[in-house]
Amino acid sequence: MNLNQFNYLLTIHKCGSITKAAQELFVSVPSISSAIRNLEDELGCTLLLRHRHGVTFTEQGEEAVRLLTEVEARLDALQQLAYFDESVLIGHIKLGSTPHYSHQLVLPTLVQVHERYPSLRITPIDGDSPTILSMVAQGALNIGIILYCSMDNAPFLREIRRNHLQSDLLMEDEMCFVVRNEHPLASRKSVTIGEMLQYPYYTYHKALNNATLELFLTYNPDLEILQFDDRDLLRHMLLFSDASSMMPRSSMIGMQEHYPGLTFLHISDLDYRCRVSWVHNAEPLTRSEKAVIDVLTEIGTSFCS
Repeated sequence: MNLNQFNYLLTIHKCGSITKAAQELFVSVPSISSAIRNLEDELGCTLLLRHRHGVTFTEQGEEAVRLLTEVEARLDALQQLAYFDESVLIGHIKLGSTPHYSHQLVLPTLVQVHERYPSLRITPIDGDSPTILSMVAQGALNIGIILYCSMDNAPFLREIRRNHLQSDLLMEDEMCFVVRNEHPLASRKSVTIGEMLQYPYYTYHKALNNATLELFLTYNPDLEILQFDDRDLLRHMLLFSDASSMMPRSSMIGMQEHYPGLTFLHISDLDYRCRVSWVHNAEPLTRSEKAVIDVLTEIGTSFCS
C-alpha cells in the first residue's frame, strides 16, 4: 500500500468516477485503475463496483474511505511537527462552502492564506449547507462554511450538536429578494413580502425550508413555486421571467459580476437574516486549520464593519 493509492481512492470517491478522478489528478485512467486493483488485492476485498456511469463504492470501500480520510488528516498534522517557526505552515486543507460565498469569502481567504503561508494548500469544494455539514461530520472536509437563515436554524443546530462539531459565527447577512432589472418592482429597491409574492418564486431545490414555505403561502396561497437542481439554471431563469428568488446581500457583487441583469431588493416588512458559520469536527484544530479559520474570521468581520 502507498499514499498514491490512498489519494486515488479518495479522489474517485469525491468525483464519482475513475475518469473524472484521472482528469483532476492529471494521471491516466489505466494507472488509477491498476493502482486500485492492486490495493484491492492487498486488502483482499472489492472496494469499487465499476459500471458505465461511473463507480459505486462497496460497504468495504466506504469504510476504507472513512479510515483513509482520518489517515490523511493525521498525515497533515504530522507534517506540522517538522516546523517550529510559527510563520511556516504546510499541509492540505479541504474547505467546503456554499456557492453564495465562493467569491466574497472563500476566494479572498485562498489569496490571503497563500500570501501568508505559501506551502499551505487549500482545496475549495462547493456544496449546499446540509451536504457541507455532513461532509465535515464524516471527515471528508477539514472546515465547512454553512449558511442557515433565521427561520431554519434549528435543524442545523441539531446536526451540529448531534455530531459534536465545533462551530462559530463568521458573519450575519441580510436576505434579499433577487429579480431581473426589468422586473415591474425592480426600481423600488425596497418591497414588502406581499408585493413580491404576487409574482412566481424560484429557488434552489434544497434552499426552501418548511418555515419559509409556510410564511410565503400565508401571503399568497396560490404562489407559483419552482425549484431547480442547478443554481446557474435558476439564475438564468430569473433573467427571463418576473419571478424572484432570495439570496444574501453580500453575494450581490459576485452575482452582478456574473449575472449583470439581476438586482437585489430589500424586504421592508421582515427582518429575514442568515448566519454564516464555520464548522469543524470534534478533533482539536491543527495549526493549519486554525490559520485558515483566523483568515476567514478576519474577512467575515470586514463584511460586518
